Amino acid sequence: MPRKSPIEESRRTDVVILFCLMELKLSGYTLCQLLTDWNIREFVAISDATVYRALVRLEKNGYISKRKFKRGEYPESRIYCILDKGRKRYGQLVKEGGAFIRGAYPVILLGMGSYLSPEKRRSIARTWQSEAKDVEQALLARLEDKTMRTYGKPFAEWLLLDHEISILRAEIAWLDRYLSLQNI
Repeated sequence: MPRKSPIEESRRTDVVILFCLMELKLSGYTLCQLLTDWNIREFVAISDATVYRALVRLEKNGYISKRKFKRGEYPESRIYCILDKGRKRYGQLVKEGGAFIRGAYPVILLGMGSYLSPEKRRSIARTWQSEAKDVEQALLARLEDKTMRTYGKPFAEWLLLDHEISILRAEIAWLDRYLSLQNI
């Protein structure tokens, strides 16, 4: 799978952090713990250092604000909360992330889309599914086209094409199930 660009990585990190701040006011430390407690790190590789850098960036861009406080003998802490501009950015990031990208998975963004309306989540899922079907057909045509020389060479391109087709079919089937749910 291709590596994501730094811009894609920061967008993914931003949507995760904004998602976590939608209903909670959190310190950076608590946010990092929450990523583990909610099993988000199982699906999205995001380090503590990345979280702290993103908090600074999100605050600088006006998506979140921080409030400093001191409790007893403990060092000063910062509590972050999402602003209206951040809520809008969250919706924009989920929608942008729902655009089909070969090798990316819609599940993460649909999971982070809890604060969007059910119709917006369904729309993202339908768009992804439609585009995935188009890519599946293109890959099938490529796999079946013997003149493309996918067979008989040291690089087993046919094997990778077959694997991608299988993954796309599984995602399309999963999206069928997702779209059939009543409470999404």
